[in-house]
Amino acid sequence: MDLLWPVETRSISSAWGPRMRARTVRIKTKTNKRKRVKVRYQGNHRGVDLTGPTGSDIYAALDGRVVEAARHRQYGNYVLLDHGNGVTTLYAHNKANCVRVGDVVLRGQKIAELGRTGNATGPHLHFELRLDGVHQNPLPFMNDEEEIPAELVALNELIEGSERRR
Repeated sequence: MDLLWPVETRSISSAWGPRMRARTVRIKTKTNKRKRVKVRYQGNHRGVDLTGPTGSDIYAALDGRVVEAARHRQYGNYVLLDHGNGVTTLYAHNKANCVRVGDVVLRGQKIAELGRTGNATGPHLHFELRLDGVHQNPLPFMNDEEEIPAELVALNELIEGSERRR
């Protein structure tokens, strides 16, 4: 499998695997008052975070069909693509989704814009790869040298221009 980088930058802000997280919880003090405290814990990052400027284009890593394009409490705006043979990719924290459920997309087609919706501390794309529903580190499958073909660049610009006129 050969995945196209879903953003133009190659900057990774959070890699796959274990990482420290923090969350705020309420506790009762000895005097029965409620108090908020931050608790650190080890989480497991099931994707990679790719940074870039807000509004940057996000591209489909492979040809596929949009099975979800919605909003989630943690992911914010996200798109889930089914590529067949048990392969799916997820693109989260989007400023805007540019596709709808049922759309067929091509590798390199713009599907969203980079943002910081949901549980995000800054603008980035949270990118996941799942094989038969099991999360995998996408980095070993990503093609560092491939560029988006000129025909798709033109198609993306045409689609973007028509969306602005709406």
